[in-house]
Amino acid sequence: MVSPALTRALEGHGVPCQVVAHPHAERALDEARALGVEPQSVAKTLVVSSPQGSVWVVISASQRLDLPDKVRDLLGAGAKKVRPASEEELAHDYPELNLGASRPLGGRPDPVFLDRRVAKREEIVLEAESHDESVKLRTQDLLRLADAPVVDLLQD
Repeated sequence: MVSPALTRALEGHGVPCQVVAHPHAERALDEARALGVEPQSVAKTLVVSSPQGSVWVVISASQRLDLPDKVRDLLGAGAKKVRPASEEELAHDYPELNLGASRPLGGRPDPVFLDRRVAKREEIVLEAESHDESVKLRTQDLLRLADAPVVDLLQD
């Protein structure tokens, strides 16, 4: 089932979206395969821990986050202080999250950063707290609702 918090966030701002059912998928790449779409059409949301708190980053399913350089530079923190949030931290800080199916909207007002390659897409499929359903929406709506700056987050 799609996250009620995500549904409320989208409906509350009049954002049209499509709930898309698919076979069970644990990873964003598996989700793309299950939907029969290219991996660039599916976004994965990662939570990064930093001295400033949690930061959410949205990249394409097929891409790898450049955590030690680009994210560190973006946040202005030392390399050892910026790291992926652990499952224990996520469970503690975001008990409503379904690990492996995080969504960048409808939760705490943590900063969200969107990779520039995702931002170029007209539509994007988001994990939606479900391993069996996703949400498809216009990328511009995601940018607006998340108040997300567009940055380069990927490894070169």
